[in-house]
Amino acid sequence: MKNLIKSGPLLVVMMFVMSSFVRNKSVELRINLSEGSQIETSLTIDAVSFSLDLGEAAGSTTKMAYKITQTVESKEKDTYKMKSVFNSMSVAMEQGGGNSSYNSEDYDSTDTFQARMHELVGGMIGKPILETINTRGESIGKPDYSAFNEEMVKNMQLDQMQSNLNFVLPENKVKVGDSWTVTREENANGMLKKVNTIYTVSDIKKREVLLSVSGDISGEGDLQGIKASIKGTQKGTAIVDRKHGVSLSSNVIQNTNIAMSMQGQDMNMSVTTTITSTSEVKE
Repeated sequence: MKNLIKSGPLLVVMMFVMSSFVRNKSVELRINLSEGSQIETSLTIDAVSFSLDLGEAAGSTTKMAYKITQTVESKEKDTYKMKSVFNSMSVAMEQGGGNSSYNSEDYDSTDTFQARMHELVGGMIGKPILETINTRGESIGKPDYSAFNEEMVKNMQLDQMQSNLNFVLPENKVKVGDSWTVTREENANGMLKKVNTIYTVSDIKKREVLLSVSGDISGEGDLQGIKASIKGTQKGTAIVDRKHGVSLSSNVIQNTNIAMSMQGQDMNMSVTTTITSTSEVKE
């Protein structure tokens, strides 16, 4: 017991040194999955919007939730052929005191809103999206949406959804304090939107790399005949699995202002969007 007590301070020092060594070392993050491996992801998008001209009384809330499975169909030296399938989708909306909801796993075909939503999105459930990515998570070529009709690809913004599923890793090794930037260009219902995301390493642990997330959002275009522009910022956190190079979780809040103009009348909207995801690798 006396020896244990005497060695206590030494153990603390050794643990501190080992912890500092892990935190200060440079690590390379690459996707490392076996053929047949699956990534099970739960994704929620929570948006709260209101008119800057009319106030919160004219606002709305929308919450969408998805369950997605990505499967490694085949693996080559530097590329993976992936199959993504949306297993379920739900949406809940509140506006002007009214509430509407839909769940692909349990919907009422006699409810007008639910029947319309199922007509729009029900056909995407269970259908594959095929894509080739490299070991950094970057898409090679355009995803294969042949299982979907053109209207569904556009209405559900599948390009944007698929792009957000792929967490792009840094080109070089990183250590605490290092950053890398990922830029995505999206077409959201006619608005060309540019999203710059900066990932900064906040900590390196034995099995995980912790990241802080920041960046900006900008864009302009024509939203169903309405001229619009968007500006905003984003901030949050993410955790990457060092073994597989997969994002295990992320929580990002985007604050944007949308300026619209129609027939000489200006309208301004504020939107706060919280995007949360958790993933698990199954081998």
